[in-house]
Amino acid sequence: MLLFLFLSILSFSSSSLSLNQEGLYLQQTKLSLSDPDSALSSWSDRDTTPCSWSGIKCDPATNSVTSIDLSNTNVAGPFPSLLCRLQNLTSLSFSNNNINSTLPLDISACQNLQHLDLSQNLLTGTLPHTLADLPNLRYLDLTGNNFSGDIPSTFARFQKLEVISLVYNLIDGIIPPFLVNITTLRMLNLSYNPFTPGRIPPEFGNFTNLEILWLSQCNLIGEIPDSLGRLKKLKDLDLAYNNLVGSIPISLTELTSVVQIELYNNSLTGGLPRGMEKLTELKRFDASMNRLTGWIPDELCQLPLESLNLYENGFTGTLPPGIADSPNLYELRLFQNGLTGELPQNLGKNAPLRWLDVSNNHLTGQIPASLCQYGELEEILMIYNSFSGQIPESLSHCRSLTRVRLGYNRLSGEVPTGLWGLPRVSLFDLVNNSFSGPISKTVASAANLSKLIIDRNNFDGNLPEEIGFLANLSEFSGSENRFNGSLPGSIVNLKELGSLDLHGNALSGQLPDGVNSWKKMNELNLANNAFSGNIPDGIGAMSVLNYLDLSNNRFSGKIPIGLQNLKLNKLNLSSNRLSGEIPPLFAKEMYKSSFIGNPGLCGDIEGLCDGKGGGRGIGYAWLMRSVFALAVFLLIFGVVWFHFKYRNFKKARAADKSRWTLMSFHNLGFSEYEILDCLDEDNVIGSGSSGKVYKVVLSNGEAVAVKKLWGAPKKQSDDAEKGQVIQDNCFDAEVATLSKIRHKNIVKLWCCCTARDCNLLVYEYMPNVTFAELKGNYSDTFDAEYAYTLRVNEKSDIYSFGVVILELVTGKRPVDPDYGEKDLVNWVCTNIDQKGVDHVIDSKLDSCFKEEISKVLNIAILCTNPLPINRPSMRRVVKMLQEIGAENQSKTAKKDGKLTPYYYDDASDHGSFLPPPPGWCSHRERLIHGEEKEEVSGLSIEYLLCSIFSDNDSDNNTADDYVKGISKYANVFSNLQIGESVSMEWRSP
Repeated sequence: MLLFLFLSILSFSSSSLSLNQEGLYLQQTKLSLSDPDSALSSWSDRDTTPCSWSGIKCDPATNSVTSIDLSNTNVAGPFPSLLCRLQNLTSLSFSNNNINSTLPLDISACQNLQHLDLSQNLLTGTLPHTLADLPNLRYLDLTGNNFSGDIPSTFARFQKLEVISLVYNLIDGIIPPFLVNITTLRMLNLSYNPFTPGRIPPEFGNFTNLEILWLSQCNLIGEIPDSLGRLKKLKDLDLAYNNLVGSIPISLTELTSVVQIELYNNSLTGGLPRGMEKLTELKRFDASMNRLTGWIPDELCQLPLESLNLYENGFTGTLPPGIADSPNLYELRLFQNGLTGELPQNLGKNAPLRWLDVSNNHLTGQIPASLCQYGELEEILMIYNSFSGQIPESLSHCRSLTRVRLGYNRLSGEVPTGLWGLPRVSLFDLVNNSFSGPISKTVASAANLSKLIIDRNNFDGNLPEEIGFLANLSEFSGSENRFNGSLPGSIVNLKELGSLDLHGNALSGQLPDGVNSWKKMNELNLANNAFSGNIPDGIGAMSVLNYLDLSNNRFSGKIPIGLQNLKLNKLNLSSNRLSGEIPPLFAKEMYKSSFIGNPGLCGDIEGLCDGKGGGRGIGYAWLMRSVFALAVFLLIFGVVWFHFKYRNFKKARAADKSRWTLMSFHNLGFSEYEILDCLDEDNVIGSGSSGKVYKVVLSNGEAVAVKKLWGAPKKQSDDAEKGQVIQDNCFDAEVATLSKIRHKNIVKLWCCCTARDCNLLVYEYMPNVTFAELKGNYSDTFDAEYAYTLRVNEKSDIYSFGVVILELVTGKRPVDPDYGEKDLVNWVCTNIDQKGVDHVIDSKLDSCFKEEISKVLNIAILCTNPLPINRPSMRRVVKMLQEIGAENQSKTAKKDGKLTPYYYDDASDHGSFLPPPPGWCSHRERLIHGEEKEEVSGLSIEYLLCSIFSDNDSDNNTADDYVKGISKYANVFSNLQIGESVSMEWRSP
């Protein structure tokens, strides 16, 4: 045995000794990193060289390591400076991993390094000034980290640097002019950093070799300097999302090499500069969301443009006809201007037009027949104009269309038959025109249609039976037309239908059997028709219905008693032929207008039943007087009782003050007794699911906000007999986190007061802030980025929304002892990886919705992605929720041909969602650093909806549209009644 052990040790030692020195350095690097996915498993110490290892490249002549590429391997740990001992290393990439801590100063030891990519990691601290000591460095990408502070002045010493990208960090100094000293620079990308507000350095005009300049969302102010016109090699200029003012300098027309100019979302004024015909290489121009005025220059439209975005400005005049001659034009968005005249009638004839939006202008004339000449048109948005004539027959063959919005124009004639049945159209909007004729039976082919909006036209005839074949239809609005006949029996097959509005037609007959199958119906308006027969009892089974209007019809019989089960915001059954007793819940004066005009309807509402009210009037009056007398007696008794109770309460309150414990985090000018004396109902400024908020004015005249948490159970310790208790984990987490925060955007926590059955948090008072906002600001729903960087942004809100979705899907609380050291997000991920989705989904949810629930779960996982940049926007989350259940939904997740520094933003706005990649959960767990863990709890729904509503949308959607978009899928979680809570939360402010 001893001989065998000796030989084993000898064999292992000899194999290790066979690996060369560079291999040993890499072995030590492997030991310093966490490798949960075994990406480094091929790094074996039994090899003589590391040249065959994953991610390693060597010089074939010397077997010396020249390149290390460990991007997307999910490794974690501090930056391994040991790699700088590899003398011939020229390229190093750790992109999209979990490299954390700070970037060490001794990185300057990598003297031969030419390419360094540390993007999408968790690095913090300031940028090392020693980076400039790398004499051969040409490429530096530190995108998507948490670097802060200034750009070091030593960066001016880079000798060969060609590319520097610092996108999505926390750099908060000024944009330094000395960067122009890097004469070899070809790309400068500083986008999405909270720089100190400042001007674009005029010195940047001296970048003789610069090809790409991206300064979007950098807190730029002032005017665009004329000197930028000297950048003769510049191909891409992006100054979007800043606070730039003044006019666009005419010097920019000297950028003869420029391919893309992005100036959107600033405050630029004046007209577009003269001389734009000199920009012969320009393909994409975006100056939308400014205050530009004047005419769109003809010389701009003569250029070979691919994309032109000038929406949300004040442009007037006609659209130059030259825009239709561009051979590659795929995007034209000019909505919300003051354009007049006609669209070029050959628009789309010479180019593969894909997106057209000219809404909210004063355009006239006919819709060009050549818009879909190349068969690639996806969106045609023309609402709020004065277009006239008929819809071109050619559009009925455009099978690429997904959104058609022609509402609020002067269009007429019959809709082309084929247009009703286009297979990919999800939104078909013809509202407020003068269209006539019936809905074609070809509508049966519109398999993807979810919204059919054709109100206020002259459509006539019967509703076709084929309309019941639209399995994805969620909204059908056909009010104020001339439809007649009865509703087709197939309409009850529309399981996704949430809104049916057919008021103001000539429809008749009885409502079809089976309306109780409309489980998602939220609004039902059939007023002003000629319907007859009984009101179906099945309407009372529509659990999410909150708007019901059947007025001005010929309904007869009794009111279904089941209507009392509904939570209706509006009920109108007036002007029918109903009879019998009114259900007790509605037999009140406040509902009188809902039942008036039904001669045979009885109830305790005066005036509804002629001839019956007089006999009961005296008795009714006597009853009311008795009730009044009893009320007066109870009032007097209550006042006396309250007086004695209040006096005893004051005494008990004074005695209880001695039991409070104060923990302060700043120097205080007040005591806990002064706070406790002011916790009266008169000082309440807000309340929510976790407690109440009081405004307390102190004796020194200053005000503080006091958050009183609802009583929470406390766990007894082993020393319970000594009176010791352990505070609830959620309260400890909130105090521990908020007491450490020092940030200009986070309200200061002065102190906390605790007692056995109550907890108080005392904050700095913020005037004109609602409790919803306080709840949003101080929620425990933190993502890893916020917990580590204290940066709050839209992506943090999206993370919080993802946690809310996980609570709904799993039926679990965000913090629970059952998770052990994990939170809800980690618990979900671990169980999906180890046991599968079925072990995560709440067993109370209906199994028939398993596919939809799984998709919602995927959305939650996307929202809680550990990298904020990879989370979808809130608008995309709403769209993904609306796409659930639709078939064949796969759409390109990238803005074709457009160079963009925004990485995944376009994907979040345009693409369909995908399930999480393998290993995502273990990747997520390592974002928890040291002692810091993510604590999660609920986030105010109204706060999230406000975030959704803040996104710009050319379709002029209202807040209610977004509420309906989310409420649409609330029935999947019917046990939680989320549909109701969303609507109420939105309206509560």
